[in-house]
Amino acid sequence: MFTEAHIYARFTVQVEGDLSKEDIKKAFDSKASGMLNGGKVLTLSGEANLVVDESEIYNTEKKYIYRELKTRDGEREYYHKGVHEIGADVTPLDFVNNLAANFWEEDMEEEDGGYYHISGEVFVQAYKAEEISKAEYENLKKFL
Repeated sequence: MFTEAHIYARFTVQVEGDLSKEDIKKAFDSKASGMLNGGKVLTLSGEANLVVDESEIYNTEKKYIYRELKTRDGEREYYHKGVHEIGADVTPLDFVNNLAANFWEEDMEEEDGGYYHISGEVFVQAYKAEEISKAEYENLKKFL
């Protein structure tokens, strides 16, 4: 059985198993704090309808970042480039480290300056994280 929960239609989380609403709320609190600028799930109503305090998760101040994830897969090494709009209170490096930690598997522990995925087969690290202007962001997102 999968339980789906939507937060303002921004993302969906599927939880496998027969979990209580409180278990789902705890999972969201731990996973969503970085994604939602520190927001917490306040209540869970219905079967899987989350109600959150919009003032806690919605930050109108934004900043824009360019990032690169460095990936090693055996002898191959390559970079994943992208741009993101993040909350003003989130540091670019923390955001990119979170991407690296959850690149393939969820919540991997940092080791050797990055994160090993797939039983150590793939190594991902935050290579570059820098703040850019909104104009640079708009231009780069067309190509990345």
